[in-house]
Amino acid sequence: MERREDGRDWAYRVDPYGFERPDDFDYASYEAFFSRYLVVLTRRAIKWSKLLKGNNSIQKSLKDENW
Repeated sequence: MERREDGRDWAYRVDPYGFERPDDFDYASYEAFFSRYLVVLTRRAIKWSKLLKGNNSIQKSLKDENW
């Protein structure tokens, strides 16, 4: 693992997508956001899995009724 001059590990400064995090990166806020977002990703993955298996009973979301 590469070390920076300030002693922090480089791995913690770069996110999984390769973007460098700023010095004031708020890990707590990021974790709070991502924990909620994982619920959305999981729900979408389940829907895609059903669709790709040939299950055509996809339910319309009621959230987008006002479009």
